[in-house]
Amino acid sequence: MVNPVLNVQMQPGAKNIMQQNTRGAEFRGNITSNLSFYSLVTENQVFLPEFIDTIRRKYGVVPGEGFITPFKKNGADFLQARGYLTLRTLKNRVRVQAGHDKMFIGNGIRSLILSDHAREFLHLRLHTSLGPFRYQNIFARLNGFTPNTGNRLQPIKYLAIHRASVQVTRNLELGLSEMVIFDRSDSSRQRGFDADYLNPVILYRAVEIHNGSRDNALLAFDWKWNMFQRFQWYGQVMLDEFRLQYMREKTGWWGNKYGLQTGLKYTVAKAGLGWLFIQAEMNRVRPYTYTHYLPLQSYTHYNQPLAHPLGSNFIEYLFSIQYQPERIPGLFIKGDLMLAKRGLDAANGKNYGNDIRLNYDTRAGDFNQRMLQGYTAQNIQNAQLSVSYMLKHNLFLDTRFIFRKATHDNALVRDFTEKLFTLGIRLNIEPRSYLQ
Repeated sequence: MVNPVLNVQMQPGAKNIMQQNTRGAEFRGNITSNLSFYSLVTENQVFLPEFIDTIRRKYGVVPGEGFITPFKKNGADFLQARGYLTLRTLKNRVRVQAGHDKMFIGNGIRSLILSDHAREFLHLRLHTSLGPFRYQNIFARLNGFTPNTGNRLQPIKYLAIHRASVQVTRNLELGLSEMVIFDRSDSSRQRGFDADYLNPVILYRAVEIHNGSRDNALLAFDWKWNMFQRFQWYGQVMLDEFRLQYMREKTGWWGNKYGLQTGLKYTVAKAGLGWLFIQAEMNRVRPYTYTHYLPLQSYTHYNQPLAHPLGSNFIEYLFSIQYQPERIPGLFIKGDLMLAKRGLDAANGKNYGNDIRLNYDTRAGDFNQRMLQGYTAQNIQNAQLSVSYMLKHNLFLDTRFIFRKATHDNALVRDFTEKLFTLGIRLNIEPRSYLQ
């Protein structure tokens, strides 16, 4: 099956009236009864909102994308390509996926374990199901980042993840994940994937310690509890490094690096009302979480966070509502609100723990490190409203309004407010996210 892909968004009255121009094709099909394929290829030109374009200018990347080239005065041009094979075997108990794609682990709007914020990457993914037990392995090759001219190889690093989950009851699921980022480069050459991490049933932390404790290992616990038919409570606890002694002493030790997520979903479908979905979520990540003394081994891919787009040293509250009225089944209304506060690093390079790309040995100190510390605290309000109407299957007319305001506790840092209104048409593709 071949499907055309289109996403054209315009800004009425703007100097650059075109906000996004995406064209491409989607391919999917079965090679055998157990082997299938999927591919998506698009060519894109975008004029980004100022708060996203600031990221492009500072880090050289468009969030979620790879190599980019300038387009006209302030735009970006890039090619997006995803593709993978999926094999189902052992009576569908094991599913194997291999190729290039993004991934997301969790039940929230964000994930503190692995999100689809960064660009796609090469991976081998194994899903094993045995009754109430689920086990997932991900082996992936990632990239570091150097300013890209298109004719040089990017630094290579690797990711290994395994997640075990169990359906404790019909409504309660518990999960445990372990992640490790590593590279095997030295002054003379770049070596490949460490075979020790290919063992699908070993503790990565044990492997990392025996190899010399050089790699970036993380541990996470997650849960999902369906309650009272219409509610779901979910969350994640992510540990990068942790010492209970320092936590009890309340010394603000920099190495107590962890993240917390909790959220609630409500869903209702009623005759005469239609379908309504409401979600509220909180995310909180300590300074220096996800970082490493070798910047290449930070929890990033292509200069982009693998987990939360704000990095670390932040508190965030998210609210989302989606509504589809029964009387107009092709109409979709979605509203999102992001309220966040984060401590920013200083422009002179002083590391307060927000930018996870930085070497943690450049930290501001060993003790008295607190949440939201920094050169300035930044307060973010990001409100978005989108209304889409499906003319035919997967063909949408879109309208979207974005209001984003960033204020700072330090009067020397400029506050910024931006408004964006777009109209467009979209076929067989999801809208680009600007919720950050």
